[in-house]
Amino acid sequence: MVVDDSSFIFRGIATLPVKYRTKIEAAKNGSEALMKYVHGVEQGVLYHLILMDLQMPIMDGFETARNIRQEELKKQYPQTYICAMSAFEEAGILMICFSNLISLKRYCK
Repeated sequence: MVVDDSSFIFRGIATLPVKYRTKIEAAKNGSEALMKYVHGVEQGVLYHLILMDLQMPIMDGFETARNIRQEELKKQYPQTYICAMSAFEEAGILMICFSNLISLKRYCK
């Protein structure tokens, strides 16, 4: 799943499913991503990777990751790899990512 409020990111990743024969879901904010995640796993879908923007409207990437981790613990789902994408440069962001069990990948918007 790709979670980002920028259509630029979606366009760049849109070519991957054809090459790797996989399905990629998109969400425009954290709230939509959490809804898709919960609904998906209830239907038996296992998300192997979530690329998550940190700064989004409605629900940011940190809150979304915390909620996904809570769902995983509560319902004993396998842990999904969450990779945070950010243009942040502050050193404190890395510590916040670690505390939310997400990895950090920087990119320029």
